[in-house]
Amino acid sequence: MNAPGSSTLFDLLPIGAYRSSVDGRQLRANPALVRLNGYASETEMLAAVNDIASEWYVDPLRRVEFERLLQRDGEVVDFVSEIFRHKTRERIWIRENAHLVRGADGTVQYYEGTVEDITAQRRSEIALQASERRFRAYTEKSQVLTVVCDAEGKVHYVSPASRRLLGFESATLLHSNAFQWLHPQDVDAAREDMARVLGFSNSGEELVCRVQHADGSWRYLAMLANNCLADPAIGGVVLNLRDVSGRVLAEEALRALNVELEQRVRERTVELERSRDEAEAASRAKSDFLSRMSHELRTPMNAILGFGQLLDSDATLQLTPRQRSHVGELLRAGNDLLVLINQLLELARVDAGSRPSQQTAVDTHSGSVLYIEDNAVNVLLIEALVQQHTQLRFLSAALPEAGLQMAHDQHPDLILLDIQLPGIDGYEVLRRLRAAPDTRDIPVIALSANAMPADVARGRAAGFDDYLTKPVDQPLLLAAMARARKAPVLSH
Repeated sequence: MNAPGSSTLFDLLPIGAYRSSVDGRQLRANPALVRLNGYASETEMLAAVNDIASEWYVDPLRRVEFERLLQRDGEVVDFVSEIFRHKTRERIWIRENAHLVRGADGTVQYYEGTVEDITAQRRSEIALQASERRFRAYTEKSQVLTVVCDAEGKVHYVSPASRRLLGFESATLLHSNAFQWLHPQDVDAAREDMARVLGFSNSGEELVCRVQHADGSWRYLAMLANNCLADPAIGGVVLNLRDVSGRVLAEEALRALNVELEQRVRERTVELERSRDEAEAASRAKSDFLSRMSHELRTPMNAILGFGQLLDSDATLQLTPRQRSHVGELLRAGNDLLVLINQLLELARVDAGSRPSQQTAVDTHSGSVLYIEDNAVNVLLIEALVQQHTQLRFLSAALPEAGLQMAHDQHPDLILLDIQLPGIDGYEVLRRLRAAPDTRDIPVIALSANAMPADVARGRAAGFDDYLTKPVDQPLLLAAMARARKAPVLSH
């Protein structure tokens, strides 16, 4: 080296350079080394440093090792130590490279070398080492199997949990390929998951795969992968695996049970539907029978009670008391029979409470009423009722088509309509009447022996102005006629 004050490569080096005596005195220090030790000039530093071994190294034994290597090898390469900044006593890390300088006689004259501040690098290395120790401490005590592999699945680390989960010692699995542990049917899904992990596009959900145990069986392991390739403490893809065989087998058993239960439910549903259909068929048959029975019983009762009421209410007949008593007995017997019919057919609630207690008359002076009915006795009864209690002109038609034509031709004030007619029924007649502009506003009252609750509900829903059941209660019919024609009702 040149004398102090000269400008040489020694002075311009960006890292520290020095010359020191064998006994530990500082002989030369370039500007970078002066700054490293916290001094302003080489002169100040040389005056301050008396013993490098005791004043500079945090561990004085490092100087002993440094000198031992120099004496043995003649040089020291990449010698890392923790030292004090001489002036401030701040602890830093340095890397030294040095060699012996001998005289002509071979004796050691002094040491020359370089000093590089590697504090930041060393602290990163220490932090990395601490991180690695924590990682291993966690994985080696965990019940979860931790595996570190590269992007192709080559295993670099296996935690001790491999023995408990898979029956293999960790060392046995090192350098194997993790994909080869898997059931062939699960490899594609695992590779797809790995691709998502490498692209940081995985969902964070576990992937369940079958992994072969040392005994040859397959265990279901839930695997969660994390891309740590860029982490210097790990440098790989971390796989955390836990045994979920019990859960998976339980789920499979539950699914099998669900399939069996669903099959049983389907079979039972078929049985119940069959039973329901049979019950509904029986119910419909019962309803049909009751409906026919109701119609067949009520039709003759309509004549019996209807004509009886006409006899009882016609003052012009001049019946003797005995004859009037006989008519009364006829009406009482007919009404008792009607009550029995209603009770038998469970229809008492349909007609109960709906019969007026007194005779009424309709105050009418003109107009006509049309009765569409195929039963001649019923026609005769209603004709007598209309003639006895009103001044309406009575028209009748036995066939529905004839009744429709008569409605168009005569345009009556009111239409009385039977339901069970030959050809088309009363509902179709009503529909056609309502569809024609010249008949749509004519009031229509249904008179039917179809007295089942469903029949009455259907009739009211169809749009009749009223729906009366046979045997017809004459005061009830006269009141309905008055309401339909908006005529006053007079009481006797």
